[in-house]
Amino acid sequence: MSTNDTAQRRRGTVTPASGGLGFFGLLSFVGALVYFWGAATSVGGWFLAILQALVWPAYLVYGLLQVTLG
Repeated sequence: MSTNDTAQRRRGTVTPASGGLGFFGLLSFVGALVYFWGAATSVGGWFLAILQALVWPAYLVYGLLQVTLG
Protein backbone atom coordinates (compact mmCIF):
# COMPACT_ATOMS: atom_id res chain seq x y z
CA MET A 1 0.00 0.00 0.00
CA SER A 2 1.47 3.33 -1.00
CA THR A 3 1.43 6.54 0.99
CA ASN A 4 -1.03 8.09 -1.47
CA ASP A 5 -3.55 5.25 -0.91
CA THR A 6 -3.30 5.63 2.86
CA ALA A 7 -3.81 9.40 2.71
CA GLN A 8 -6.82 9.04 0.42
CA ARG A 9 -8.37 6.37 2.65
CA ARG A 10 -7.89 8.58 5.72
CA ARG A 11 -9.67 11.51 4.10
CA GLY A 12 -12.81 9.60 3.20
CA THR A 13 -15.52 11.03 1.06
CA VAL A 14 -16.98 14.50 1.27
CA THR A 15 -20.73 14.87 1.24
CA PRO A 16 -22.32 18.27 0.85
CA ALA A 17 -24.14 19.54 3.92
CA SER A 18 -27.77 20.45 3.53
CA GLY A 19 -28.21 24.03 4.66
CA GLY A 20 -31.82 24.42 3.63
CA LEU A 21 -33.25 24.14 7.13
CA GLY A 22 -30.82 26.72 8.46
CA PHE A 23 -32.06 29.18 5.86
CA PHE A 24 -35.68 28.67 6.91
CA GLY A 25 -34.69 29.05 10.56
CA LEU A 26 -33.03 32.37 9.80
CA LEU A 27 -36.00 33.45 7.71
CA SER A 28 -38.43 32.63 10.53
CA PHE A 29 -36.25 34.50 13.04
CA VAL A 30 -36.17 37.60 10.85
CA GLY A 31 -39.93 37.39 10.28
CA ALA A 32 -40.62 37.07 14.00
CA LEU A 33 -38.24 39.94 14.73
CA VAL A 34 -40.05 42.20 12.27
CA TYR A 35 -43.41 41.20 13.77
CA PHE A 36 -42.41 41.78 17.41
CA TRP A 37 -40.33 44.89 16.58
CA GLY A 38 -43.40 46.53 15.03
CA ALA A 39 -45.30 46.13 18.28
CA ALA A 40 -42.49 47.61 20.41
CA THR A 41 -42.83 51.24 21.45
CA SER A 42 -39.68 51.77 23.56
CA VAL A 43 -36.06 50.69 23.84
CA GLY A 44 -37.03 48.09 26.43
CA GLY A 45 -39.68 46.83 24.05
CA TRP A 46 -37.06 46.44 21.34
CA PHE A 47 -34.91 44.26 23.60
CA LEU A 48 -37.98 42.23 24.48
CA ALA A 49 -38.77 41.90 20.75
CA ILE A 50 -35.33 40.39 20.13
CA LEU A 51 -35.83 37.95 23.01
CA GLN A 52 -39.29 36.98 21.78
CA ALA A 53 -37.98 36.46 18.24
CA LEU A 54 -35.42 34.02 19.62
CA VAL A 55 -37.89 31.96 21.66
CA TRP A 56 -41.13 32.21 19.63
CA PRO A 57 -41.13 28.46 18.83
CA ALA A 58 -41.57 27.78 22.54
CA TYR A 59 -44.69 29.98 22.53
CA LEU A 60 -45.98 28.09 19.52
CA VAL A 61 -45.44 24.64 21.04
CA TYR A 62 -46.95 25.74 24.36
CA GLY A 63 -50.04 27.07 22.61
CA LEU A 64 -50.43 23.92 20.52
CA LEU A 65 -50.12 21.72 23.58
CA GLN A 66 -52.75 23.78 25.40
CA VAL A 67 -55.16 23.39 22.47
CA THR A 68 -54.58 19.67 21.96
CA LEU A 69 -54.21 18.48 25.56
CA GLY A 70 -56.57 20.97 27.18
